[in-house]
Amino acid sequence: MFYYALLACLCIFMAGCRKQDITIISDISSETEQADVMISREETERTIVVHVCGAVVSPGVYTLPADARIYEAVEAAGGFLDGADTQWCNQAQGLSDGEQLRIYTLEETSEMNAPAEYGTTSGMVNVNTASADALCALPGIGTAKAKAIVDHRNQNGPFSSAEDLLRVKGIGSSILERIRGLIIF
Repeated sequence: MFYYALLACLCIFMAGCRKQDITIISDISSETEQADVMISREETERTIVVHVCGAVVSPGVYTLPADARIYEAVEAAGGFLDGADTQWCNQAQGLSDGEQLRIYTLEETSEMNAPAEYGTTSGMVNVNTASADALCALPGIGTAKAKAIVDHRNQNGPFSSAEDLLRVKGIGSSILERIRGLIIF
């Protein structure tokens, strides 16, 4: 019977499976004296290694359970720092081995969401000085419309108001309303 119990333990170890209840029926004795042996084994612990950096108390490399979530990695790193943008990442998302998890600050995510700065400190696009590429950063402004803005500006001089953009071919009132809060003159 010891042999069968040892064999069952070895099978469980080799399978690396979740907690199981395995019944082994031994026929070492006569058929009438069969004994049931119940063997339980906890899940073989599999782990992943994750690099947690950015706005956490203790940035570093952490070993976590294979099914760990972002919130668990942040907890392992001591939690969020004051000023961390806790809404930037999906804290319920799973992790994978070798992943780098960067927690951004509110300031960093604000900068990522702001329009690119083109010669101003406000993050606004100056339609009188911006290049065609810079103008393409505005919603609804593609390459053709950006070129039309630059061409109009070069032929007619600088724009003095948002409404002046309505004179540019391809710029209508709906596009003007989308970009109005993002442009300066």
